[in-house]
Amino acid sequence: MHHLLSIGRRSLHWSAIAALALASSFVLGAVRPAMAQEELANILGRVVQSGSRASLAEAVVEMPELELAAESDETGRFWFRNVPAGEQLFVIHYLGYADSTWVFLVPNELNQLEVAVELRVVPVADLMVQIDELDTPSKLTEFNRRREKGEGYFITRADILRRDPVRTTDMLRAVPGVRIASTNLGRASIRMRGRSCNVAYFVDGIRAPYFNLDSVLPSSVEGIEIYKGTASVPPEFRGPLTPCAAIVLWTRDPGLP
Repeated sequence: MHHLLSIGRRSLHWSAIAALALASSFVLGAVRPAMAQEELANILGRVVQSGSRASLAEAVVEMPELELAAESDETGRFWFRNVPAGEQLFVIHYLGYADSTWVFLVPNELNQLEVAVELRVVPVADLMVQIDELDTPSKLTEFNRRREKGEGYFITRADILRRDPVRTTDMLRAVPGVRIASTNLGRASIRMRGRSCNVAYFVDGIRAPYFNLDSVLPSSVEGIEIYKGTASVPPEFRGPLTPCAAIVLWTRDPGLP
């Protein structure tokens, strides 16, 4: 069974065919609810960009009523196995969106879902930010604390000045266990050797899904933390899905020499 979902402007749009199939499924579920609860279903999904159909990695797909979550891989695919069949709630998180929809899962079948995400520029002209310099500690305080404890691999501003890299990812090429390759979109793909899962990115301590390190110039980077395994990822960089690897980038404050 194949559903086409479309995400954008905080709404999900079903195609006419998928809506008809969904309505039929609801009727089926009403006729035999006991069987739907007893039987299991498998899900193979894919998150794509609306229009171009390009795969989107690191989108989080949740089934909150079952306390399950999955993250799309570099091909945009995600899986759920042996979940209760019948009507289930899905919540998709991507680039600040949190959209939800109900899907009827056919028992004893592979349910195929395709999620189309509409990417758009979010205006921030009306955003007001108040900064109290007296009460705000240096954002590198915890960076330096973790560096002293040796919890990961750290790149400092001094390292960046000494290397004088062209791209930010150039600083990671000398990090043991880090593999960097170019994708068909011309951006760098970062993986940890011996691990096939996606790397979780954070900018100034905030999770940044599908982040491109080279979108920040080396001159604007204050420091980088690299964690190459699940056990080494600090608690502050964990969430509903504990990453198997993490890269944390800290930007420079404007006006610093």
